[in-house]
Amino acid sequence: MSPKESDSLGLSRRQILGLVGSAGTAGALTGAATGADLSDRERFADNSVTTGRFSLSLACERDSQNCSVDQRTVTLRALELKPGDSGGETVSITVEDNDGWVWLRTACPEPSALADKLQIRLLLDGQILKNADGEDVAGSLSAVQKQLVDGVRLTPDGANCFTAGESSDLEIEYQLPDDVGSNLEDTETNARFQFHAEQCRHNASPVNPFSEYSCEERCVPCEGDDGDKIARATFEYEGPETTVELAQGSTSSNTQDGKRASEGESVLSEPVSSGDTVTAEFHGETHYGPNIDFIAAEETIACFHISCSEPFGPGLQITGEHDGNTYSLTVVSAEDTDGTTLCSVDASAKNRCNGGS
Repeated sequence: MSPKESDSLGLSRRQILGLVGSAGTAGALTGAATGADLSDRERFADNSVTTGRFSLSLACERDSQNCSVDQRTVTLRALELKPGDSGGETVSITVEDNDGWVWLRTACPEPSALADKLQIRLLLDGQILKNADGEDVAGSLSAVQKQLVDGVRLTPDGANCFTAGESSDLEIEYQLPDDVGSNLEDTETNARFQFHAEQCRHNASPVNPFSEYSCEERCVPCEGDDGDKIARATFEYEGPETTVELAQGSTSSNTQDGKRASEGESVLSEPVSSGDTVTAEFHGETHYGPNIDFIAAEETIACFHISCSEPFGPGLQITGEHDGNTYSLTVVSAEDTDGTTLCSVDASAKNRCNGGS
């Protein structure tokens, strides 16, 4: 994999710029408020065409510990959100000395249930930003990060170039839907935006500097009886409000209705509502497996296998019914005992316990 494809950007914690604070932040999906003094400004030279002077200046709108710019990179952090919270951030973009082309890209998303749920959209000078395919830059934070990983050229007010000395506002608006699980309140995520600028002068056909970037999935498949084991996994729950328990399952005992009987030690037990996520440690201080029972409403709903003799990875659904209700766990992310991320599985993949139904 090339250095560009690795997509690390080399950021430190101090480079984080807060995307959100609380529900009181103005600008939810209608345009963030402007007028605050610009703070935390950074000006840097980016003179790909060496004729004349040229520089690009980035600045965050709000004077906040959550807002910072470090050279060509702005990092947005979302934290302490509650369902229904909304707001936005604005980044001011100015080319100086000469007119310039400006490109924007995002770093690949890190696995995050919050990033998968948080809805954002990007606007430039009040107009919804389009990607290279002409699609609106909007959707979940994770989806937008993937959408812009190979860059998009910014065109203020339909112009080809940014006019020297004139600022444009890039607005990042967010909203956390009302129906997400309350467990996301204590989580956080971040997104990194990188800028590049070149002079328009003597540069009529600029080339996208980010075109070689991609979000290739760095993972290993969990398939085949090769001895690999699942160390931990995060699941999203769908179903009635209840307590979900994952427990060590037996390898042969079944109840009369064909469902497995839970006979082993509990891996986790947590109250959940639909949309909540739970994380289980299968191989930490205690080793469980190979069969795990999924219990809800004090009934064993299903059983799944945590060695790779059965498919396991993001996208796998573990589902069962009880008393007219459907209970489901969907794998959001998973790692094996080597600490390697497991690849996604097909939506039709089935995972069944050995010796059970």
